[in-house]
Amino acid sequence: MVPACGILYLPSDAPPVAPTPLKPLFLALCFFLHSRTVSAQQLIGLEFFNGEIYSIDLHSGQATQIATTSVDNHLWLWHALARDSSDRLFAGYMDLFANSRTEIYELDPITGQCVLRATSPLAAVVGLAFGPGDVLYAVNDPTAGSSGAQFDLHTIDLTTGATTLVGNTGFTKLGSLTYGDGTLWSYSGIAGLIRIDPATGIGTDVNPGFRGPLDFMEGHCFSDHGVMYQVDTQLWIQDTLTGVPTLAGPLNFPGVLGGIEYLPGPTSPFTLGTQGLTNGPMGVQVWGATPLGQVVILRAQGGGGPSSVPGGNPCAGTLLDLNASRTPVAVLRANASGYARFGPAMVPASAAGTTRLQALDLAACVTSNLARIIY
Repeated sequence: MVPACGILYLPSDAPPVAPTPLKPLFLALCFFLHSRTVSAQQLIGLEFFNGEIYSIDLHSGQATQIATTSVDNHLWLWHALARDSSDRLFAGYMDLFANSRTEIYELDPITGQCVLRATSPLAAVVGLAFGPGDVLYAVNDPTAGSSGAQFDLHTIDLTTGATTLVGNTGFTKLGSLTYGDGTLWSYSGIAGLIRIDPATGIGTDVNPGFRGPLDFMEGHCFSDHGVMYQVDTQLWIQDTLTGVPTLAGPLNFPGVLGGIEYLPGPTSPFTLGTQGLTNGPMGVQVWGATPLGQVVILRAQGGGGPSSVPGGNPCAGTLLDLNASRTPVAVLRANASGYARFGPAMVPASAAGTTRLQALDLAACVTSNLARIIY
């Protein structure tokens, strides 16, 4: 029987298991982890003005420049990034002053080499995303920022450059586009996270009572295991049900990003995010855990760590990015896909801005990103 300080979560597709002996398990919860698995998953960020290409670490937010685009015109702006089903990256390059067209380049993130694939008559494409069948969608400001008009959704033929209007989104100040969970998503500086119907172009505010940071317009994307990442000056994990983000770390990046995309690796990164707002019910989700393995959720107040796991305990020597106030919240059992969820449970408003969460995969002795509850 699991005591009150931990909960054993068994999803429907997990077989019954005997609880882990609690004494060594909860001794092991009083520690901290620095080592991480090395994998090829990464976010690729494209700098807005100069076309510098950055690799962004999914755990820490650390940005490292890896290349610069081979196209350089300081009168133009890089304002969109999209990945097709073959993991090719495409970037939108917008004429800053003439407002005459958008060029779409295939981009090699390692070398920075750009190949022009299409020229669209759309003057202000601020987001690109590939849908099913590699249909390329674009959100465009029909007045190129001159009147605050509602943005339109289009499709673009990469072979001919032909552009087809799908419909008006009903929202202003959009700045990005991505596809996931069977629909398109964008972010409005007025409304926050919105869904866009790929068939009609009509947008729907995910949470009319919550907007979030204005600068999320810089870019967002989905990972292959369904996590939405967003960036402004920091790295966030966005809950698509509530529209409320979890802060995953500072984005150590000197400029302004025009777009981000996810490049997959051989395994899913171990990721933690929250669901909901403080002063109400809030849940915790993890992705990329060891299938059918146990995961511990830990909570700390105040600043970060690290601290080490004492010898003789499971995952001894591992470090967490939490301070000495850490306490276990729950012990979960991941399902066959490596996903687990805890809650929802009531979380007081005082937790906003002060609470940090991290998950530990007890089978692999690997930590998730450090998550901060902000809202």
